Amino acid sequence: MFDDLAPIHLELTPDACGHRLDKVISKLVPQYSRSRLQLWLEAGFVTVDGKVAKRNMTAYGDEKIVILPQSAPEDEAFKSEAMELNIVHEDEHIIVINKPAGLVVHPGPGNWSGTLLNGLLHHCPQL
Repeated sequence: MFDDLAPIHLELTPDACGHRLDKVISKLVPQYSRSRLQLWLEAGFVTVDGKVAKRNMTAYGDEKIVILPQSAPEDEAFKSEAMELNIVHEDEHIIVINKPAGLVVHPGPGNWSGTLLNGLLHHCPQL
């Protein structure tokens, strides 16, 4: 889904000096949340001048930063998945399903896959 998972290369400028690295990076890479960037920092997916960065680092303003973006489960939540659906009726306008108890309807925290929505996307890709 994401073509932007290629490494991100940054060169800090002197105006970054004295600021926390996670704050500096979050301003330079606004397509990702600061909390997500902090997770990558903690997991070792961010390097400063070739060394693994730490979340609480202070920038000096002349560093070379490399970020290795990681996908999150929610990035692929709306993927089709083959599953058995108990279809009661289907025509060109409507699908009636006998949904079993416990089947989650749509992706969300803790249930990013295996939902009714994922099954419907597989059964009816035009959705």
